[in-house]
Order: sequence, then structure tokens, then C-alpha cells
Amino acid sequence: MGIGYRIREARERKNWTQTELGEKIGVTGSAITNYENNTSHPKEPILYKLLDVLEVDANFLFQDEMHSVKPDILSFFEKDIINKYRKLDKYGKEAVENLLNTETKRIDDFEKQKVLADTEQEYAKIIYFDTPVSAGTGEFLDNDNYIMLDVLEEPPFGAEFIVRVCGDSMEPTYKDGDKLYVNPQDSVSVGKIGIFSINGDVYVKERAEDGLISHNEEYPKIKFSEYDNIECYGQVIGIYKKYR
Repeated sequence: MGIGYRIREARERKNWTQTELGEKIGVTGSAITNYENNTSHPKEPILYKLLDVLEVDANFLFQDEMHSVKPDILSFFEKDIINKYRKLDKYGKEAVENLLNTETKRIDDFEKQKVLADTEQEYAKIIYFDTPVSAGTGEFLDNDNYIMLDVLEEPPFGAEFIVRVCGDSMEPTYKDGDKLYVNPQDSVSVGKIGIFSINGDVYVKERAEDGLISHNEEYPKIKFSEYDNIECYGQVIGIYKKYR
């Protein structure tokens, strides 16, 4: 028979029409019709209003579902829980139902996140240089020292490789350990951040007219001289946040 039958039974005891019951709990008469026909089921706030105005408890509304459970598929522990629930008063049953709803939602949310993690889309593989570029003292970027990294997010347009920051001279913009997307190019505009080599040492810095700037004020500007061998590997165009 189900919950719909029990709603109708309780309503008819009150001699109310479906419209009258709907007005008392803030829904339409057609919504009550759907509940009674088991076309839809009342959500938790409406369910509590139904219990209140019909002056019944959850045990009454759900008795058919409870009695339809086959004892041979229940453990002793499960049977004990059902028996204890039936002995509770209205407030005790509401407390149990609230806890069950909260915990069920927690488990459902966890399972959804697990499914998303298991089916996470791999967008591409991208070159990742093992040797970090220094945001402090400079490290040589060895073009042969790289691995192919699985990308689990859509890279910015133009990104062809990733480097890892070592040091704190570009904080707060980039922190030690950040992985940066780089668009390879021979030069970057003043004010843009790029990957630069000066006499074999590689830096991530902001380009200035006459040198390279750190965002951490504790580090001085690296000024160019006419004797420096300067190369630009590319412009930083984003931080890689999702990888494995």
C-alpha cells in the first residue's frame, strides 16, 4: 500500500479534502494527489508538516515499508534497530530520521566524489621539466631532463611545457613548488613574467626594461649587462593545479 495510502487514510480521518490538506502544509491539492498515488513523495520539510497536521508519527506512515522487509534478509543487529525505532516517541523518531538523513547524504556525497575522481578526464600529456627553475638563485634548464605529465585540466591556450618553481623570490604571485604553464617564445613584453636564462642560470621573473624583477621585495633586481648571455624560454601563462 505504501506511504500514499497512509496519507490518504489519515486525511480521510480528518474529513479533509486534498486541497484542504495542501493548504495546511503549504502545497497544492494536486501535490497531495501525487503523494497519495505514490507518483511523488513529500520532501523532508513537507513530511514533518504532514506528520504534525495529520497527528500521526513516521511509524504510521512507513508501516507498510517496514512490514514488507523480509526478516530473513536482515541481520540480528538490523532487526534490533527496527524494534528499538518502533518503541521511540515522535521526538525520538525524528531525531533518528534526522541523523539517518544527514549520514546518508554524507555517504552519497562521498560516493559521488569518488565516482568523479575515478572517471576524471585526462586532457593530454605535457612536457614537464624535472629540474626546477629557481625563483631565487637560478638553475640550469636542461632540455633533455623532462617527463611527460598527465594533464587533468584544460591547459591555457599556448601552453607547451611546465616548469616547477624553486624558491620564494616570486611570492606572493608564485610559491615554492608551484608548477607553471609556459608558452615558448623568444621574448616577453615588459611587465610580463617569463622563464629566462642568464649565463646558464634559469629564473622565473618579471621582465623589466633593464633586467628581471622579483615580486618578493627582499630580492634585488637582476640587472642586465652587455656581457650577459640572455635567453628567454617563454612566457608564464598559468599555474598547473590538477595533476597526478
